[in-house]
Amino acid sequence: MPAARVGGGFVVGYADGKFPESLSPQNQGMKGTILVLKSSPDDSIALDTPDKHPLSPARAAQIDRKLDDGKPNKGFVQAYGAPSCFTIEDGGVSYAEANIKKDCGLIFRIAD
Repeated sequence: MPAARVGGGFVVGYADGKFPESLSPQNQGMKGTILVLKSSPDDSIALDTPDKHPLSPARAAQIDRKLDDGKPNKGFVQAYGAPSCFTIEDGGVSYAEANIKKDCGLIFRIAD
């Protein structure tokens, strides 16, 4: 697992477009080759325990805005993590940026 400067490391895999809801509320899913930022190669991305992921919601949002659309459940950069990583208001999902715990990870689609 190559290390990431922000913490954790990267794992490459394939996504079939069927993410469990616990990964990101209202997630549109991804299909294709993905790069996952995880705390440890042994951690499951379905882990919903707070403070056990590589990024805070603010840092995940910053990366998502720089590379994609800034929405945790859409685009080619999507978030997963503890429920405290997300805020759901008016049917929309956003990062809970006031939360300073490491409650988020990111998934990057790198090929279809």
